[in-house]
Amino acid sequence: MEEAEAGPTERPPYEEMVAFANRAPSVHNTQPWLWRTSETGLELFADWSRQLSRADPDGRDLVLSCGAALHHLRIAAAALGWAADVRHGPDPIYPRLLAAITFTRREGSEETARRLTCLVERHTDRRRFASRPLAQEHLESLARTGNEWGAMVTPVEDEAVCMRLLRLTSEADDRQRSDPAYSTELMKWARGRDPDRDGVPPTHVPAASSTDDVGVSVPQRFPSGTLVEESLDRSSSPPAILVIATSSDDVLSRTRAGEALSAIWLEATGRRLVGVPLSQATEVDETRRLLQSSELGDRACPQILFCVGWPQDDRSPLQLTPRRPVSEVLLRAY
Repeated sequence: MEEAEAGPTERPPYEEMVAFANRAPSVHNTQPWLWRTSETGLELFADWSRQLSRADPDGRDLVLSCGAALHHLRIAAAALGWAADVRHGPDPIYPRLLAAITFTRREGSEETARRLTCLVERHTDRRRFASRPLAQEHLESLARTGNEWGAMVTPVEDEAVCMRLLRLTSEADDRQRSDPAYSTELMKWARGRDPDRDGVPPTHVPAASSTDDVGVSVPQRFPSGTLVEESLDRSSSPPAILVIATSSDDVLSRTRAGEALSAIWLEATGRRLVGVPLSQATEVDETRRLLQSSELGDRACPQILFCVGWPQDDRSPLQLTPRRPVSEVLLRAY
């Protein structure tokens, strides 16, 4: 594929790129990122003002979210005719700088257009999965996709192991709910700090009656919502799970884990699969250590779990969750 240096007055469509990057998944839909134009391209910063102080005290989820946005930006740039060259941070002088991106003209292709379509169609679906088993080929392919982005992705298809991971998530969730400040924080983002721009609306959270059967749906972190499933397949089984981990637990590793999560999710979307991330078990020290030792054999640092499976055949489409306007997240320095 041909590359060409941008002309002296040719400028990448930063606003359009960032608009697509804004569609990335983020913890509680906080969208904790900021972009800034530079002399050579764009810079990505973590917006620590949007950190979840109780659920995410060490900022793991925040940086993962920024990594997902960075991958979304790459996908958008490629579809718009620009190759993105990323230099990862953090920068010792600017510790909030997670990445600096430069752009080179490169013609798009059918594949880059397909990936952008997956980006637009991707969404978090918290409803129960269909009972149709996920073929091992799908799971292994998704794991390979994540590994290409610097993560260590372990596919878990065994139902007993999946149930163990879901129980570990529920245990972490119970520990978090025992903290009144956590519950207050959760309720704030369930409504959204600004409901038109962020947060998880109740229309995207299943009603309690939809998730009563243990083992057929992922643990619900948010209060019961208004999303009622048209029919309940009582033969549903636990979802397949991908454990996304890294060799270390620094900022760069977490950024790469976020990029891997985004890459896996877009690939899953292209295969008509649905998914939902689970971060509770990695947010609580005790369950994270147990996950690392018991499930990963202390060979890697767990960053997040991703549940994936087939959707119910008759489920209705979900509306887009709210997003911050580009004018709020794109700062112009040049």
